Parts: sequence; structure tokens; C-alpha cells
Amino acid sequence: MTDRTTTPPPDGPAASAATATSGIGARALRGAAWSVLEKWGARLAQLLVFVLLSRMLDPTVFGVIAIAQVVLDLVRILVDQGFSQALVVEDRPDRAFTSTAFWVGLGVSALLTLTMFFTAPLVADLYDEPQLTAVLRWLSIGFLLQAASSVPQALLSREFRFRELAVRRLVSVLVGGVAGVVLAATGAGVWALVGQTLGTTAASVVVLYAATRFRPGLAFDRARWKGLVRFSGGVLGVDLMTWLVNNADKLIVGALLGTEALGYYYVAWRILMLVTEVMTGVMSGVALPVFSRLKGDRDLTVRALFRATKLSVSVAAPTFVAIAVLAPDLVPVVFGRQWGEAVPLAQVLCLVGLVYSVTFFDRSVLYAAGRPGLELVVAGLTAAGTALAAALGSLQGLMLVCVLLAVRSYGLWPVRIAFLRRVTGLPVGRYLLQWVRPVLATAPAAGTGELVRHLLEDADPLLRLVAAGAAFALVFAVVLVLVDRRFVRETLATVRAAARRRPPAGARAVPEQADAVRRETAPAAPAGDRHPSSGAAR
Repeated sequence: MTDRTTTPPPDGPAASAATATSGIGARALRGAAWSVLEKWGARLAQLLVFVLLSRMLDPTVFGVIAIAQVVLDLVRILVDQGFSQALVVEDRPDRAFTSTAFWVGLGVSALLTLTMFFTAPLVADLYDEPQLTAVLRWLSIGFLLQAASSVPQALLSREFRFRELAVRRLVSVLVGGVAGVVLAATGAGVWALVGQTLGTTAASVVVLYAATRFRPGLAFDRARWKGLVRFSGGVLGVDLMTWLVNNADKLIVGALLGTEALGYYYVAWRILMLVTEVMTGVMSGVALPVFSRLKGDRDLTVRALFRATKLSVSVAAPTFVAIAVLAPDLVPVVFGRQWGEAVPLAQVLCLVGLVYSVTFFDRSVLYAAGRPGLELVVAGLTAAGTALAAALGSLQGLMLVCVLLAVRSYGLWPVRIAFLRRVTGLPVGRYLLQWVRPVLATAPAAGTGELVRHLLEDADPLLRLVAAGAAFALVFAVVLVLVDRRFVRETLATVRAAARRRPPAGARAVPEQADAVRRETAPAAPAGDRHPSSGAAR
């Protein structure tokens, strides 16, 4: 944003870089504000439907739903093919580029819809669940709708038009949520999920095309298609590996322990993912466009990554520690007493959620730098670790599966850090130190929360949950202000500045902050590696 103060801004590259970064940062934060509304509103509606279903259906039915979701997630990845990320990263996507991406995606989705129709009985036979056949066939209609929405959604994202994306998401989730709740109330069971999914996807397409001017042209550019394939090939590989990471355990647990055990495991994971998606989803639409704008400057990329990571760990650490402490009351109160076996599983999986939330931005940095292949390596190792953890853990039970997944997550973290350092010159020591203060602040908060639960042991579970949660939040906030006052002050100032639609602290203060950060990060990379033409950056 242009600064309208009468004082002339300082001259030089530091001032220009700082102004550019603060401008993008302010746009990103305003986008994140709309993304907060989108994600939290959407997750609230989805959580409501999920809670209703969890109270009406038994674990075996949730196991069936989990199997269907695993298969559908794989096909959705094949429909997108990584084209949406390619559109976001592309400097100037013209009509030929967007039309080619649209028609290729639509053609692939039609082929996959037909494939699902004929292969659904095979999946149903594999898990001995006959109702899976009809469920998968009906849900495959959504592939065509998803392909139609992929290009306009990517175009809105690259233009930082997150208000339109937020409206689209909220409207579609509300439409699908109402359909799911009505079906659930009438005893439709698993068909409530089918109605919710199709209603959400159809409403999303309608709102997207109302919010954007994109209309596909009747053209196919072979050269543009080859360019899409060159970039999206690595992204598609990463997405497929990510699918394995997220779903290999469910496939193995369902096959070895049965659909009832899978139901408990699925609900524990679902609790974790709802929380994780609220936190990371807020920045998911913003991260790739921001890092793509900064890809020519490694120093600014590192600065942005530091800020994003510090904010993420400051939110993720107390959130997941609080869930671990409160889970014995949280799960029965919200989802019902029949899900008691999911409590210890959710507590262990909070360790996985913490590291995932903090490393979430790594992928956007690698994509923006044109290095999706490095993310593919990490995803491949993680997928292999997931399958191994599920296979070995299932021999002893669900708890060992969760413990081994946590070991996998932290064991592969150094690989991610090494790749970030290779691409950006990341100073590893400073990167890791960002964890210290937020994590330390959770210790007294956790102790306080557990003490309140003990003191209210005979009280109503809902009262105990609210009191312990409030005590945890209050103690964490106070301790964080005491141990990291500067971070809290700067974060609040930046949020207020974004709300006023201008760079934080004025044009005169930003260059000084940028120079200070540069002095701290300069030793991390030789001077010759900082130029965008450096081979290390490619």
C-alpha cells in the first residue's frame, strides 16, 4: 500500500525492500483476516455437523465414512493435478494458460468420475462394506464440480481477493451444512455426509463464478499445457505423497483392526485436523502468494518465514497442549461418552499436530522457489514412515500407532530444515529458538489447567471443561507477555496496522526494523548467494 504521510521515506534499497515487504505483509494480513472468517466460520459449521453425526452414529459407521473419504481424497488430487498452484505461482497467466488448465482439469475429472463408477464395487468388496458402492458413485459427481471451480479459485487467490473466497466458502459450507443436518435429523446416516459434500461443492461453484470474470475460452494451447505439466508434475507428486501421509494409516488400520477401531481412530484424527485446519487454513490461501512475491529476495523470504513460524508456534503450542490436558472432558462433553476410547489417542496425536502446524509454511517456501521436488522427497519419506508406523503399531493396538506417528513427525523434521536452509539460507539456530518462549509458556498453563480439573473433580464435566480451559488460556497469555513482550507488542501493532489498511508503524519505522533483521540474518548466507540469480536459489 502507498504511504500517504508527508514525511519522505528514506532512500536506498533497504527502504524500498522494507516498503515492499510491509505492503505485501499488510495485504497478506488483511487476506488472513478474511481467511480467519472463512476458516473459522466454515469449521464451525462443519464441526456442528460432525458433532451431530458423532452423537447419532456408532464408530463402525464412522469407519465406513473414513474409508470413503480416503478414496475420494485420492481422486480429488488427481482432478486438480497441481494446476491451481501453478496458476498462483505463474507471473502472468493469460487466457490461453487459464483455459488450457480448465479444459484439461475438466476432461480428467470426467474420466475419473467414470472410473469411480465402475471401481466402487471393488472398494466395497475389499472392506466388506456393501453400502460403499452407492456412496462412492454419488460422491464422484463432485469431481466435475471441483474441476470447474479450480481455476477461478486460483485466480482469486493470486490476486489476494480473499474476501470473495471467504464469502464463497462460508456460503457453500452453510448450504452443505444445512443439507447434512436435515438428512441426519431424518435418520439418513451416512447419506448425511453425501448430501453435505455435494451441496457444499455445488454452492461453491455458483458463488465462485459470480465473484470472478473468468470464463474458459474454447482453446487448448499445447505449449501452455506442457508448461503446466512441468511445474505441476512435482506438485502432483507431493500431493499424492501427502495423501499417503494422511491416509495410509487409515487404510492399514481399517484392514488390520476393522472398521470399529478405524472409527475411534478417525474421530481422534478428526478432532486434531479440525483444530489444525483452523490454524493453518487461515494462512493456507495467503502463504503461497506471499512467498511467490518474495521469491526474488532470500533475505525477505527468511524474514517472512520467521514471522509466520513464530506466530504459528505461539498459537499451536498452547492450543495442542490445552487439548491434551482437557481431552478427558472435551471429548465426552462435545462428542459423547461413547467416544471415550478416542481420548488417549487424541492426546498423543496433539504432538503430531504441533510440528505440522509449525512446518506448514515450508511447502509454500519451496514451491515459491521453484523446488517442489524437495517437498516431494520429504512427502515420500513421511508417507513411508506413516505406512510403517501404522503396520507395526496395528500389531499392538491404536495407541502404538499414534506414538509411532509422533516419532515419525519429529524424526523427519531435520530433513525439512535442511531443505529450507539449502533454498533460503535459513539460520537454523534462530529458527529453532522461536519455539522456546511459546513452548515454555505452556508449562505453567498446563499445570494450572490440570490443577483446576483436579479441584473440580466432582463437578459437572462441562463446568470443569470451561473452568480449566479459561484458567489455561489466562495463565498462558500472562506468561507469554512476561517472557516475550516484544513479540506480543509487534504482533498487535501489525494487526492494528493491517486493520487500518496501511503498513505497520509507518514508513519511517519499517526500514529500521528491516535493517535490524538484515543485520541479524546476514551471517546466515554468503553475500553471493543472496541474489535471485544464484544457483542455490534454483
